[in-house]
Amino acid sequence: MEDEDVALRILELYLVHVAPPQVKRKITLDGLLTTYFYLLSKLGKKTEVMESVEKRVEHPETSPEDLLFPKTDTSKPISLSQKDKLF
Repeated sequence: MEDEDVALRILELYLVHVAPPQVKRKITLDGLLTTYFYLLSKLGKKTEVMESVEKRVEHPETSPEDLLFPKTDTSKPISLSQKDKLF
């Protein structure tokens, strides 16, 4: 299913099953379009994330623990210039 179809279905499901009547009365065309394009942008980001995850699963270069908790060298003190790069 294409992202456009998914965005339209999410919007439809919200309007039919979730939105209270007072929200439905206040909906404008501009609001619908804004919501639709917002959903499209979120779905596009989802696609990018899924592709990244698939690549990492297919070719694991690091373990999941390394991604969550990167190893740092604690044997050497951090200089002031390195601290600035961290933040």
